[in-house]
Amino acid sequence: MRPDLGPVGEVDGAAWRSVLGLADDERPVAVVVEGTWWREDHTRRRLAQLESVRELGIPDVFLGAFADRWLIYACPYGAPRTAEVVHVAALIGARLAIQIGSCGVVAAGVRPGDVVVPTVALGLDGTTTLYSADARVASSEAWSTRAAASLELRGVSAHRGPSVTWPTLFNQPLGHAREWSEQGYLGVDMETATTLAVARAFGAAAVSMLVAWDEVLSERSFLDRLPAEQQAAFERAEDEIYEVALRLVSEV
Repeated sequence: MRPDLGPVGEVDGAAWRSVLGLADDERPVAVVVEGTWWREDHTRRRLAQLESVRELGIPDVFLGAFADRWLIYACPYGAPRTAEVVHVAALIGARLAIQIGSCGVVAAGVRPGDVVVPTVALGLDGTTTLYSADARVASSEAWSTRAAASLELRGVSAHRGPSVTWPTLFNQPLGHAREWSEQGYLGVDMETATTLAVARAFGAAAVSMLVAWDEVLSERSFLDRLPAEQQAAFERAEDEIYEVALRLVSEV
């Protein structure tokens, strides 16, 4: 059941299409949201792979075409802004929400440069539960299976399993991280559970692909540069998750 969203949340898809400035034949089938500090660089590189790109009526939210399908791309950081983008995209008809980005590792066997494809995300971010009665939100089984298989075909190690979404990068206590590890969670990010919850609230499917970065339990932060081989694997995986995201869009 959809939650009580209040006045702004109840604005319908037709009104949002007007706000965004979409023409009648511009109907996005998917939204790709990417959580990163490096918004300008990532946005430039991602949009370069699309056609007919333009910024829409919401700042930093872009329309583009790939394989004859319209999609929305944005680079929001953190759950609240991510929720807004996915909320609007789902209301105007996007049938698939794809979260990409990076995550901290809390599981043995997941190495920097691998990709975590969450099967379910525990939303401890404060936004997820505004859209879902349950803090644990499942991803689409079909789309996450397809994403993991596509990554493996590209030579990227993909790990399917549960993840955690947490509100801040700068306060992830080791006590919590150890509990998450003991409970079988693979990684922690700041957006996935919200993307899954918002998409589900509006009847859209959702999937997430997160490149493993800092190993939280080792106390190595993302500020510590990776060894050259792992850094190369990380950078390659960042490119590959977007390539797979576009492949998924082409299959919607």
